[in-house]
Amino acid sequence: KLLKSEGIPLQFLQIDDGYQKHMGDWLTASDSLGMPIQELLDELLSLDIDIALWVAPYIASKDSRILAEHPEWFVQNVNTGTPLSSDIESFGGWREAPWYVLDGCHPEVQMHLETLFRHFYSSWHIR
Repeated sequence: KLLKSEGIPLQFLQIDDGYQKHMGDWLTASDSLGMPIQELLDELLSLDIDIALWVAPYIASKDSRILAEHPEWFVQNVNTGTPLSSDIESFGGWREAPWYVLDGCHPEVQMHLETLFRHFYSSWHIR
């Protein structure tokens, strides 16, 4: 609002990493956002701002709801039969590490991702 009131045009705004409660829970806002995500989106849209959103759709943190509710959707550790932690094979992650990776070959994961991005487009107006 401040930029617009000062006559500074703002056409695009990216909501960056950290808006989400946990990596993988892309529809749940972090408490540190300071307002419900829908309220923020509605305000930006009312100012005629095109919104971009940072997501890493295949990543989930150990505290995420998606990992707790659907551990079978993740790449599995062949030795333990549990979701494979990123720090075992590679880089662990920069925040909320270690990460776990959704298995993109799993049909339910494919449906989840389609539903997620349809929500971003249809409900949140992320283009």
